[in-house]
Amino acid sequence: MVAVLRQRNFALLWFAGLISVTGDWTLNVALPYYIYQLTSSTLAAGLMFMVRILPGVLFGSFAGVLVDHWNRKWTMVGCNLFATILVLLLLTVKSTQWLWVVYLVAFVESSVAQLFAPAERALLPHLVTGNQLVTANSVGALNVSLGMLIGPAIGGALIDMGSLSGVVIFDSLSYFIAGVMISLINWKRDSEFPKVEITEVITGWRRIGTDWVSGLKLVKQNHPITIVFVAAAIAMLGEGMIQVLLVPFVELLQGGGMEFGWMLTIRGLGGLLGGLFFGHLGSALKPQTLFPWTLLGMGVLLLVMVNCPVFLLSLVFLCVVGVLAVGASVTSTAIFQNEVSDTYLGRTFGTFGMIAALMTLAGQGFAGAFAEQLGVAVLLNIGGSLYLLSGLISILIPRSYGRSNED
Repeated sequence: MVAVLRQRNFALLWFAGLISVTGDWTLNVALPYYIYQLTSSTLAAGLMFMVRILPGVLFGSFAGVLVDHWNRKWTMVGCNLFATILVLLLLTVKSTQWLWVVYLVAFVESSVAQLFAPAERALLPHLVTGNQLVTANSVGALNVSLGMLIGPAIGGALIDMGSLSGVVIFDSLSYFIAGVMISLINWKRDSEFPKVEITEVITGWRRIGTDWVSGLKLVKQNHPITIVFVAAAIAMLGEGMIQVLLVPFVELLQGGGMEFGWMLTIRGLGGLLGGLFFGHLGSALKPQTLFPWTLLGMGVLLLVMVNCPVFLLSLVFLCVVGVLAVGASVTSTAIFQNEVSDTYLGRTFGTFGMIAALMTLAGQGFAGAFAEQLGVAVLLNIGGSLYLLSGLISILIPRSYGRSNED
């Protein structure tokens, strides 16, 4: 790990990512809480979450087509500098009349991220040697966890100081600094970048439908994969509800922006601990056995947290939920890798990601629309119960493996 970070180009990319992710999470915690304070509406706060996920559904499938034809380094620099100016538009939001600016900025910012992410992954192999790729990717994932630890605490503190302006300026500066650092990377592609033909962009759009159909056919034919898809879809429906309802849940705990920031920070800490834990013991664990128990555990903890609303206990529960969430992600990925041939693996993950985004959107929309009628506690209980249901369904996985092996 240290050897990789000693390489100048990778270190610039890594620290740029850490700074940018920290800024992102500062804004991520502040915006929904600020909207809820401004409107007292769970629907208004939930809509912010939805517009941030929507670009992944709309644009994520073909963004790589463009990235492969553009200079990856300068694509990343351009994305950061554009976002530097974009988030400053949030300084105009002083009342509910300007709330549309928040949604517009969130949507465009997330759309730009669809270009940045594949450009970063495609550039990485040019910055380290082949035998360092696994380490480099692991270190790269670490800055996401660190950003989730630092950013929410800063965002919660700044929003509690009275306004959104401090958060916006902090995030804008993080984008600018990250863009400057990436521009200092010494890299030049050996061959010229081919021009982007309009037919290739259109093909990228059409590929969404083709991959969707191919992925669904594979899911239907492979019973263990079907169970993972169904279980994950149900779990993500509950996750979407919980994301929206954490803001009003903080008020039930008699907390504010600082407490909301700490809740997200602690969940990020759980993710970091989960990565270390499952990374260390992963080879000794059977993914098909562990997967259902991580989902069941998350459901139980979320239900206890909702029905025993004590802030310190909630922090403990959310930390463990963060650990188990990593376990669910790692084991589901391993099941796909074991069950799906390499030819179909990419489209399987693509279809899985699209379904996860759609179900998260559905959960967010449902929670935002019905929280005021049904109550925050009721919907949080439904969200936790959905995790329980997903775990119970996924218990069928070991039996499916047994039948597959017998066949």
